[in-house]
Amino acid sequence: MIKTIFDEKYEAGVVKGEARGEARAILLVLKTRLGKVPKSTGNAINAITNQKMLEKLTKVAAKCQSLGEFESALNKGCNF
Repeated sequence: MIKTIFDEKYEAGVVKGEARGEARAILLVLKTRLGKVPKSTGNAINAITNQKMLEKLTKVAAKCQSLGEFESALNKGCNF
């Protein structure tokens, strides 16, 4: 199959949409578990497009004991 420009744009949009959904889920988990999330942290999460990193951050958000712990993982690029 030959990919067209439309196909490439569509696929890029799907990837971006999936990343946005994952970022929203992370923020929801953090807000539910730990309270208010600083705008800078939200912006950093929303800037991530790497799906594996977002999946790792989702797990961290579900298990971390504090926002500081989450932010530490975020700043390290999830190399834990």
